[in-house]
Amino acid sequence: MKATKILVSLISIAFLMLVVAYTFRMGMAKYSLVVLTIPITIFFMNHQKILYGAIICTVFSKLTFPGLPSTLYIYHLLVLLAIGIHIINVCITKRKNKQNPTVRFLSGLLILNVAIIILFRGAGLRILGDENWGGMRYVETLLPLGLIFLTPQFRFTADEWKKIFVFFVIFSGLPLASEAVFLLSGGRVYQQFYLVNFNMSTLSSITSQEMGHEMVRFQSANKIGPILLVLSSGFFIFRKLNFYSLGMYVLGFMLIGLSGHRSGMIDMALITFVTGLIYFQKKKVFYFIFLSIISLFGLLLVYHYAAHLPLTFQRMFLILPNIEVAQEARLDATISMEWRLDLWKEALREIHNNPGYLLLGKGLTYSSTEYNALKFFDFSYWWAILTSNYHQGILSLLIVTGIPGFIITTAIFIQGLKDHTVFQKSLTQRTLLSSFHYAFLVYSYIVIVKFYVVYGDITIYVPSIIYMFFVMNLLSDSIRQEEKNRIDAVAVPRDAAALLR
Repeated sequence: MKATKILVSLISIAFLMLVVAYTFRMGMAKYSLVVLTIPITIFFMNHQKILYGAIICTVFSKLTFPGLPSTLYIYHLLVLLAIGIHIINVCITKRKNKQNPTVRFLSGLLILNVAIIILFRGAGLRILGDENWGGMRYVETLLPLGLIFLTPQFRFTADEWKKIFVFFVIFSGLPLASEAVFLLSGGRVYQQFYLVNFNMSTLSSITSQEMGHEMVRFQSANKIGPILLVLSSGFFIFRKLNFYSLGMYVLGFMLIGLSGHRSGMIDMALITFVTGLIYFQKKKVFYFIFLSIISLFGLLLVYHYAAHLPLTFQRMFLILPNIEVAQEARLDATISMEWRLDLWKEALREIHNNPGYLLLGKGLTYSSTEYNALKFFDFSYWWAILTSNYHQGILSLLIVTGIPGFIITTAIFIQGLKDHTVFQKSLTQRTLLSSFHYAFLVYSYIVIVKFYVVYGDITIYVPSIIYMFFVMNLLSDSIRQEEKNRIDAVAVPRDAAALLR
């Protein structure tokens, strides 16, 4: 056995050396990094908890490395690796996934629907020499759907979940940290973007800074801000009102304010309302009276002091009617809203002129010639139209995937919410994990409603919602294991007493 291991090791080393030598000789040195996939795959096959933990932690990190397509991140590679390992496990153990069968069936239908669109509209992959572009977005949208089909052979413990959430916050904060360093240094420190993907909104922020505008938005903060609110909500639901939960809540609010996103303010309002409703579920009358008083007092403060707050906070509070804010903040928000309304009108016009999109979607590909011509026009507006980024869930689904894709995707969301709502109602005891499950479920409802009403693009929101279902699946597995351990712990002393009798 020892001789066999040595022989296999020597053959593997020789193979890797040949691959490296070939890539260097062909002038493709960066592709020699592919050899790293072999030891990494072997490591994760033997440490699948670390792999799944890494998937949870890196979803919003935008971690990448030189040579990887700009729309793909390390997160996508980890998901691909997990899918591959899952297929191997299923082939060996013959164990089938019995959890959420309807969601998995519908996800398969959605993949088939998109495959048909690709067949008729083209893949749009530049590496295949396609004159149309945009095909990589199929990969970043469909790959996370594979998370629905995963059946891990393990269960995370409560202590492991705590560590995962700590690293989740740290990794999710990397885009904000990178953006902050870039903006605060006036663009002189940019090396971090070799490993953390550059956000185009950061470019508009540095442009505003260089032009002397007072409002410079840290837009990456709108991702980490709601995350902190969700985790804080989990602690509140668990009835742990302490320094850490309050600290996360306040920090989440401050980060959303720095981003200037009104949608973040909607997140905060809804998360706060529902969390309080759960926390005071046995004292609802008291809660509504308390909420009315606090809301009235808070609104009075906001309306009175809004004009004295930083401009990004003023922009965030513009969801409130007739509020007095600086002209720059109001103008920026107004332009954004008008831009979005015009975009929606253009999307409706596109459906009217191309009714065939409702039967067979337009897809995600677009003309490279038209894209290159955009530099002579309003790039932001026509870019959104050309690349099918309509910023509205219903329009995006109808145009990109057609009525079949709209129905299937909506059914996935409804069934996923239903499954986890039924599971949450079946729980008889409130634990930290069940509280986090509840918090993710609440936020899933909020995000899905926002997707259809306020803002939504398929390539951004569908993977995010599927990711939340994936996390809730893992949490529900851990909760079931907790309950089983608790029942076993009660049953063992009874069995011992029976033996003594």
